[in-house]
This record gives sequence, structure tokens and C-alpha cells, in this order.
Amino acid sequence: MILTEEIENSLKNEAEIDDLLKQIHDMDFSEYIHHLFEKYHLKEADIIRKSGLERTYAYKIIRGEKGKNAKDKIYRLALAMNLTQKETNHLLSLNNAGDLYPHNARDLILLNGLLKKQTVEEVNIELYNHDLEPLKD
Repeated sequence: MILTEEIENSLKNEAEIDDLLKQIHDMDFSEYIHHLFEKYHLKEADIIRKSGLERTYAYKIIRGEKGKNAKDKIYRLALAMNLTQKETNHLLSLNNAGDLYPHNARDLILLNGLLKKQTVEEVNIELYNHDLEPLKD
């Protein structure tokens, strides 16, 4: 898969758009999350355990069978995978769950959790301390 940075550099260097279009592949949610598992050498079972999601339901989310608009569940997986903000927002957008928006108090705490590589429990404590709804499971 061609990386975003490579595409941006190619465009800056006036590469032919037709050549770039041949190199990219639009991934769906399941393909992208599996790409991330592979990229970071992660095991699904370990990530599901760390996310705190119910195992069967989490596998269905990963396969793209469940969890449309499931922002908290996708965030839990992203947090367990130690993803970047960009990777997390891409996963969320592929799931039609919307990006994390830093001008929203709850999303700001979620972004902070990603940046600080916090656990689900640590993020929930932070949400609780600010009288905000904890992550759904």
C-alpha cells in the first residue's frame, strides 16, 4: 500500500495523477484495521482483551460486520492498538463514526488518551473526573 506521505511527495513533485491512482487501493474498515494489525505486528486477541470489548462482538467489528457508527468501540480498539490520531480518525471515518474533534471536551480527553498511550481504564477515569460519559463497551 502506498503511504499518504509518499502520495503527497509525489504530488509535490508533479507526478502524473493517473500513475498515483493505479497505486492506491481504497480500503474498507476491515481491510484497514487488518493492515494496521500487520503493520504493528499486533494480535487481534491481545487487542480485544486490552480494549475491554466483548470478544465475539469485537471480532464482528474487526470483520466489518457490526459496529457502524460505533465511535467508542472503535476508539477502544485504536487505544489498545496504540494508534496515532490520524490512524484513529481514519478508522472512525471508515466506520462512519466521525473524527475526534479537539473542540469537544469529551473528544479532547480521548485525543489526550491516544497521545499519552493511556489504557481504556485511564481514559475512563479521566472522563469520570471531568463529569463526562465513560467509553461505551
